[in-house]
Amino acid sequence: MPPALGRSHLTSVWAELVVEEGSVQFTDETSRNVNVTAGQHTPIPPDIHHHIEPAQDAVFHIQFYR
Repeated sequence: MPPALGRSHLTSVWAELVVEEGSVQFTDETSRNVNVTAGQHTPIPPDIHHHIEPAQDAVFHIQFYR
C-alpha cells in the first residue's frame, strides 16, 4: 500500500474503496468511521480528508470516478 493512503489526504473526485479480502478501516475525518470487509465497498466523497488502515490480510483497490 502506498504510505500516503494511511495518512490524512483527500481526492478531487468521487472514489470508492472496494475490499476483496480481509478488512479495511476507513476514516472520514469529519464524521465517519467504517470497517469495510470482504465483498463490501464504501464511497469516498471529494474534498474530505480521510485515511485507511488495512488489516494485514486485506486485499483492496480504490476506484476513481470523474
